[in-house]
Amino acid sequence: MNARTKLTGLAMAVAVAFVPVSMAWAEQAAPTAEDKAGWFHEEHVVAYDFIAPYAVLPQRDDVMIVDSRPERMFGPGHIPTSVLIPDSKFEEMTGMLPEAKDQMLIFYCGGYACKLSHKSAFKAEKMGYTNVKVYAAGFPDWKENGGSVSIDTAYVQQLMAGEEPVMVFDSRPKGSKYDKGYIPGAVSLPDSKFDAMKGLLPANKDTALVFYCGGFICKLSDNSAQAAMKMGYTKVFTYPAGYPEWKKLVGVVAMLVSPDANGAAVAMPEMAAPGEGAIDLEEFKGLLAERPDNLVIVDVRDDEERAVAFLEGSLHIPVGALEDKVFDLPDDKKIVFICTAGGRSGEAYDLAKLLNPGLDVAFVDAVVKYNKDGTIEVTPHG
Repeated sequence: MNARTKLTGLAMAVAVAFVPVSMAWAEQAAPTAEDKAGWFHEEHVVAYDFIAPYAVLPQRDDVMIVDSRPERMFGPGHIPTSVLIPDSKFEEMTGMLPEAKDQMLIFYCGGYACKLSHKSAFKAEKMGYTNVKVYAAGFPDWKENGGSVSIDTAYVQQLMAGEEPVMVFDSRPKGSKYDKGYIPGAVSLPDSKFDAMKGLLPANKDTALVFYCGGFICKLSDNSAQAAMKMGYTKVFTYPAGYPEWKKLVGVVAMLVSPDANGAAVAMPEMAAPGEGAIDLEEFKGLLAERPDNLVIVDVRDDEERAVAFLEGSLHIPVGALEDKVFDLPDDKKIVFICTAGGRSGEAYDLAKLLNPGLDVAFVDAVVKYNKDGTIEVTPHG
């Protein structure tokens, strides 16, 4: 690391059976008649194009994706946002299923020959769930189609403790997030500055890369992981539980004290200080209720998120487009950036201050839930 760090908390020992890292995936053959014996209802067997819009961050609340494989296979790689309910433990873990029996459930396992997902789907149907699907091609097909491979906390630890080279990247804004706490050894590579700072990536395209951000409501790490895969990196993982779960389960975090005088290999743009720019939540809620004329709320989420639900009266500028539009923002009004978890809104703040420092800007560093009726619910980070 090119920074002096301070470690806090106590490490938690994690005991788990690991599967070796392997990203050399062979193409899966078409299902045979033998494969299809015992499958779930054919009309409810879905393909990659069906599941892909649901396996996204921020995590959707209208679906549950269930990995029916054994626990030892889940940690080293699974579909993003999926939950682990091994078919062998289905009956004892039914409490994890949603209360609403009409919520969509998508089960998957290890490919066409794997029957675990089909068995679990039948069990869920017997419990009264009415919207059950099976992604029969499963995890092998997900990888073949270029889907992000997610890993859990214990596997991140194994990779970091192993002998094979690995780099862990924090995709959150540096000043407002990374400097306040990050996984020890992680390198700051804000997603909004990925192209400018991609020189931080290793020269060896076979090096394992792990990207994380602010948890299941943050998509910055997934964006960066996809960009790295397009560059030809062959062992790319996302850690979607991210910093919040690492801090909760492991307890060892690092905080930036001061930069190394030698600097980083790639020039780092000047960033906001930790905590700078975050608006007081009570103040924001007051502004939200009053909606004064001199207030502009800018939603910096992506188009597909905005299409699901948004704050009525807010301006929409995805954070990736903000650089081109920052000078169009009014300099005589207060501008507050919002997203889902404070990651992208913090990036928007950093970018606005860097490019147009005369703006009166702030961002909401909290969990923001968007309702269909045009309202939002704002709660502090857990």
